[in-house]
Amino acid sequence: MDKKRTAFANRICNEKSYLQMELLSDLHIAFPRQNEKLEAALEDIWKRKVRHVAICGDLTNNGYPFQMKQVLTQLQEFPIHILPALGNHDLYNLFSRTQNRIHPEYRKLLPRHAESIYFDRYVEGVHFYILNSERPSKNDMILTKKQVDWLLNGLKQDDKNKPVCIIAHQPLQDTHVMSEDHTGTQQHLQVDMLKDVHPHIIFISGHLHNSFALCEVLARRNLFLINLPSFVRIEHGDSQDQIGFHLRFYADFLYLRTRDYKNRRWIVSHEYILDMKTSEVISFDADLLPSAPL
Repeated sequence: MDKKRTAFANRICNEKSYLQMELLSDLHIAFPRQNEKLEAALEDIWKRKVRHVAICGDLTNNGYPFQMKQVLTQLQEFPIHILPALGNHDLYNLFSRTQNRIHPEYRKLLPRHAESIYFDRYVEGVHFYILNSERPSKNDMILTKKQVDWLLNGLKQDDKNKPVCIIAHQPLQDTHVMSEDHTGTQQHLQVDMLKDVHPHIIFISGHLHNSFALCEVLARRNLFLINLPSFVRIEHGDSQDQIGFHLRFYADFLYLRTRDYKNRRWIVSHEYILDMKTSEVISFDADLLPSAPL
């Protein structure tokens, strides 16, 4: 295994990734003013020259219009491409328990061809699918059969030599620890439905409010499953917040790192290689790198 890690370290140092992306989840913006924690993260991301950020939902704490306007305005202060999914907190509140009320600012982020709140984007040749619940629910992500069919049909047509990424708030059921308790029915979409549809699917989710140390990176045949740490309001594990993941795409593997935005440092004890050739997740040691990448 050490030889394999050393080989990946050499490739990381000598090969250029074709896409770098930051991964955040569970921002829970509550007040109509600049959020200092989010601002620090965005400044750090910008200074490291990362230009794409995926956010796995719960942008707001209550889904109120003023909260959604605040977070989306703040996200757009930097010329960074944002791929935001919506979480249960964004859709379910005292005034909106039966019908999705999507803030106009969010709809501005959807591509023009999008007929619903779920949509797709290509980023540097990588196909991203953003799944969104079509009915407010306190715990569940409710996907209609139409949305699931759209996803499966797209995956079947995608380039089989490149990974595809699915961005969602809730993880798939019975995958990460506590996913069986926190994702409800997640209608019409199960792990078995994604097997063998495409050889390299990256499913990225949040919602479980874990610390970075408890977040899992799993391999299931053709699936890589990444659960993100909660940016704030950590409920399980170490209380340190303002943490996200950084993902780099190479020809046949992905390099996943853990970023502490408060202290602007890498947490080198939590790094992974996602080997697409073997469908294997390998714990990585950044100390193997002659000089750590930014």
